[in-house]
Amino acid sequence: MMKKKTIALLLSFVLCFCMTGTVFAEDQEIVIDDILHPFLDVDADAWYFDAVWYVKNEGLMTGKSGAYAGYFAPGEYLQRHDLAVIFGRFYKNAMNSELNLDESKNAYYEDAVNWVKKYPIMNGYSSGDFGVGDT
Repeated sequence: MMKKKTIALLLSFVLCFCMTGTVFAEDQEIVIDDILHPFLDVDADAWYFDAVWYVKNEGLMTGKSGAYAGYFAPGEYLQRHDLAVIFGRFYKNAMNSELNLDESKNAYYEDAVNWVKKYPIMNGYSSGDFGVGDT
């Protein structure tokens, strides 16, 4: 029962405070006007600033990658496969689990998607498709 409450709490937090695109990126420190910012597009006055710091510091989300490294993209919707990665990272951190989420030979989210389906934390569609890329 505790596990379900913890997962429900995490899901609520993610859905309420962290509508973003990608959860993997390079870690970097951003200072603007002598204020440390978690990302270039997260203003210190934003209502979600503390939530973004939380998910960054806990290692649950790291923002965009590639050409958009340093951005969190708070206006983008969270994709299903990225939520699976967040659940996996949360579980790994909370339970000191050896769940390996970064070793997939294909996509960064593959192991996490398989894990959330196996322990039915998230389901796919009735067609059997998980909905990678869907919001």
